Amino acid sequence: MRDYGTLANALFGGGVGVPGASVPSTVSWDLRWHGVTGSATTVNATLPFRLNYKTTGAHLDWSMSSGERSFRSNPGGQTTVVAFIGEERNGVFFNSSDDEDKDADDD
Repeated sequence: MRDYGTLANALFGGGVGVPGASVPSTVSWDLRWHGVTGSATTVNATLPFRLNYKTTGAHLDWSMSSGERSFRSNPGGQTTVVAFIGEERNGVFFNSSDDEDKDADDD
């Protein structure tokens, strides 16, 4: 990834809509979901849009290095309010019912 130092530099450093100077950087994430706490479906046939999702717990460790700077998350210092795992279907892949077989027949 490129590290622009600030959001303003990333968006406007070289002029409106043109990124400014940057340096190479590395970012790593380790995200683990655990313990499903609920599930739901949201459907909007007008858009068309369907989302099936589960709520879970989660834990995220991350690290970043850019030049001589580096940062790392504190693995023990996290509180997760809610995490989501979902499957979205929209456009030509949309089906207002939960019948996966019907979707396959439409192909």
